[in-house]
Amino acid sequence: MSIQRPGKLFSSKWAEKGERFDIVESGADHRNGRADIEKGFPKQTMISALKGGVPPWGQDHNGILYQITEAIQWMQAGGLPSFNQDFCNKNNGYSKGTIVQGDDPNRPWVLWQCLEDNNRFNPNQNKVNIINPQNGWIRYPVISEREGNTLYYNDDGKMLIASPTVITEVYVSSTEGSDNTGDGTRNKPFFSITKAISVTPDGGGITVYLKSGDIFNLSLNGVPYVEPENEWIGYDIKYFNVGSRYITFQSYGDVFYENAKNELINNGQDSGWANSFIGITRPIIHLLWNTKAVGQKINFVYMYGFTGQYDRYKIVFNGVEFIIPDIDNLNDSSLPMWTTFLNQGGDFVFAGCVFGQLPIGNLHPIIGGGAAAPMRVSFTYSIYFDTSIAEGAFFSWGTGTWDLDITEDRVAGQKLSGFPNFELIESNGIAFLSRNSAFCNSVQIINNPAPSYKNLTTNFQIDMDG
Repeated sequence: MSIQRPGKLFSSKWAEKGERFDIVESGADHRNGRADIEKGFPKQTMISALKGGVPPWGQDHNGILYQITEAIQWMQAGGLPSFNQDFCNKNNGYSKGTIVQGDDPNRPWVLWQCLEDNNRFNPNQNKVNIINPQNGWIRYPVISEREGNTLYYNDDGKMLIASPTVITEVYVSSTEGSDNTGDGTRNKPFFSITKAISVTPDGGGITVYLKSGDIFNLSLNGVPYVEPENEWIGYDIKYFNVGSRYITFQSYGDVFYENAKNELINNGQDSGWANSFIGITRPIIHLLWNTKAVGQKINFVYMYGFTGQYDRYKIVFNGVEFIIPDIDNLNDSSLPMWTTFLNQGGDFVFAGCVFGQLPIGNLHPIIGGGAAAPMRVSFTYSIYFDTSIAEGAFFSWGTGTWDLDITEDRVAGQKLSGFPNFELIESNGIAFLSRNSAFCNSVQIINNPAPSYKNLTTNFQIDMDG
């Protein structure tokens, strides 16, 4: 006969209203017949009183049965064991396969499954919405994706099912990461940006953390690519298609930046300003370029970059520095740029970014455009452009429409109101991008567009609170 479900539940605990002692772990008065957990009832209670023994205490009987039925009643009511550090240390850690509740009283629904024996790490220290194992634990049920539906956890640890709104965090380092052995966690980051994006679900939100101070080559495999001579490999190979993702690039590993951000948060301020502080170590993205030659003739110049599903993808850069390597050779080219860093049809935000080593003239724009779909480009917080290139174009030619928004214009060294210890980088975004030569086409900046110019919604708001 197999094990049957009990016919009765412990609606009351044993001796719930009776006399009982709290049973201690160890050190009870054994000579007087008291019991504890480690030894139970002592030997004296098993010897006749005529021979010097003492009778056991009924309150100890009630006490231990109360404690046992209390645990059984908790399980019968659907309760799960919660992580307990003292219990863990006493028993040499948790075993592989066990499931415990986190010890955060504000999130009792967060469950963790142990993946290794002798695990003494507290799973409550882990992030609740990470797919990969952390410190020998994994969220239970396991995060998964099937047929476009994603089972995931929000920041409060609550389980949700969605396709377009799942947020995934991925870490990338060009000095410590590997696309082959990394898993995208902070301890085992990927090497390339494109690898980090490729392992995340399309249609969702992605935060790609870039190691501060590292240089990231924007190519399909994270290293400069030289196209074989006399071999046409297709136009689309220059772009990494992000589909309909919402991607946010953010730095990690800079103590100064983390402290500044936390100070802003603790004082109820916008932490985004930390991306514009002088003294932070920024991740650097190299905007790679190459030439296409047939025989001895160079046909055109192209730049690697991103594209996506028209009107369905967005990319946000927080506190990133952009540099075009080998800028002198690029400036020597008399051919126009065939492709650009960002393609049409997307929504792009640059917050607290720095642009250095920009090309001369209007032959090599950075951001593309065209008739196929409009582009929305926003520059916010303090933005710095290399002012040594006074006439360099930034936006490409084409007949497409632009939705351009520029906010915040600050001078170098200006303080943020209420934070005298932090200085802001020079912001010359309005001066740089409002030049007619910033566009390959001839354009006019309209501060208050008429309805016929509804797609050109430039916002030259100047917010000076320092």
